[in-house]
Amino acid sequence: MIINICKICKKEFARPTNPQRIYKYCSCACMGKDMEKTKKHSLAMKGHKAWNKGVTGFQSWMNISGFKPGWNKGLKGIYSKETLESNRLKHLGISPPNKGKKMSEEQRKKLSDIKTGTHHSEITKKKISNFFLTHPEILKNRQVPKGEKHHNWKGGISKINDVIRHSIEGNLWRNSVFARDGYTCQKTGIKGGKLVAHHIQNFSSNTELRFAIDNGITLSEKSHKEFHHIYGKVRNTKEQMITYLSNK
Repeated sequence: MIINICKICKKEFARPTNPQRIYKYCSCACMGKDMEKTKKHSLAMKGHKAWNKGVTGFQSWMNISGFKPGWNKGLKGIYSKETLESNRLKHLGISPPNKGKKMSEEQRKKLSDIKTGTHHSEITKKKISNFFLTHPEILKNRQVPKGEKHHNWKGGISKINDVIRHSIEGNLWRNSVFARDGYTCQKTGIKGGKLVAHHIQNFSSNTELRFAIDNGITLSEKSHKEFHHIYGKVRNTKEQMITYLSNK
């Protein structure tokens, strides 16, 4: 494998995908810093008119002068079954070059930063929703096994309180509290967002009030954390909640 030295940063590097080729730059960033190459390119392009000179608005690549779509664009059934099978066999057993290789922390950070803050558009969300509505068998097959059937079963070590909180009764109680309060935080008055159904009388100590709707109150996630930060998570009382709500 040839060890290359970057013309700009003098860093040694290699290209496993093409080990016999000589490279001048270790990255596109270094290539862009080469003023000699930039000057040569500028002189070579002198007198050439940009394809989008004077054009405003978004231009489809098919409208660009000199560019044409692929000859098979939009065509279906143009390949025979024999050709498709031949192509499949050619790629059979060929692994991608990055298979089995772990990404560096720097690369993981870059990918994380790229994805942070990105969301599906409303149109894409609608398409995904319609797809699963028309293909219910996919959701059925995706159901994760629970209890002893789950691959990570460890003999039932979950805390009993967690089991009760996420039971059918616990979910019904939580939804009933939200509906009664109009899905509105009773501390801030803000509707929606990340909400928590809080037990006014302590959950662990008052077993008979665990699923009593009158013993629940809707708080935002932030207000819920703030309450427990002030009063702790043990032996919470109704008086504490009244005091907390009165302190605006």
